[in-house]
Amino acid sequence: YLEDCRQLTESGLSLVAPYLGDCRQLTESGLGLVAPYLEDCRQLTESGLSLVAPYLEDCRQLTESGLGLVAPYLGDCRQLTESGLGLVAPYLGGLGLVAPYCRQLTESGLGLVAPYLGDCRQLTESGLSLVDLYLGDCRQLTESGLGLVAPYLGDCRQLTESGLGLVAPYLGDCRQLTECGLGLVAPYLWDCRQLTESGLGLVAPYLWDCRQLTESGLSLVAPYLGDCRQLTESGLGLVAPYLGDCRQLTESGLSLVAPYLGDCRQLTESGLGLVAPYLGDCRQLTESGLSRGPLFWGPTKLSGIVLRSSHSMLVVAV
Repeated sequence: YLEDCRQLTESGLSLVAPYLGDCRQLTESGLGLVAPYLEDCRQLTESGLSLVAPYLEDCRQLTESGLGLVAPYLGDCRQLTESGLGLVAPYLGGLGLVAPYCRQLTESGLGLVAPYLGDCRQLTESGLSLVDLYLGDCRQLTESGLGLVAPYLGDCRQLTESGLGLVAPYLGDCRQLTECGLGLVAPYLWDCRQLTESGLGLVAPYLWDCRQLTESGLSLVAPYLGDCRQLTESGLGLVAPYLGDCRQLTESGLSLVAPYLGDCRQLTESGLGLVAPYLGDCRQLTESGLSRGPLFWGPTKLSGIVLRSSHSMLVVAV
């Protein structure tokens, strides 16, 4: 009977809200009955949310499926700001509702939701797919925002390449993301042992404009590559094409990555062939950098390698 109640405002909600306190059995099915009628409530602001929010505390059965029912009808709630999220977030039981089309959402809003993500151990790619689609215009999101979310990703051990594929396309315009941002995320990738070349392939294309990424950034990521013993030429082939503009990469950068390639015994000439063409502009790379070679060369895999540059020719035979 709410279909024609287009004049329903916060005052009306205040009359109904007190009686929602015992609705502990309210699940996604209930939301599915109400959600379609929220489409025209364009006047609904934070004041209305504050009336309903306190009664959502016991809705512990609310999962991603429920968010999927509500999300499509939030399209016109453009006046919803961080203040509104702050009213709802404490009662979401770990599921941070990032309202779609909230183009004004900044780090302040993430800060309100982030603390409640700590128990999202069951959050999988399905949940991310509900949120990530609306991150396309968040161009103002910087490292500060990542710093608010990153600490709560520690237990997301079930997050695989599928999840990265949902988020990766929206990283294209994050040109302000520098090593500081990588430093916030990297420590929480420690347990992502299921991440393989497929995952790298999803992220790599969006690193094209990260020309400010230097050795400092590599040093933040490198320590977490220690167990990537399954990384073969296929993985290098995904990353290599994007090294073309890394002209500032010197021996310092190689020394940060090299120690973690010690167990890559499956790396053969094919893998080196994928990387070699992109080292042409690394004119600052000298013999000191090439001396890192023993960390890469296997005792039986390499028969001969010829490294040429405009200044010298070095033949390595093993």
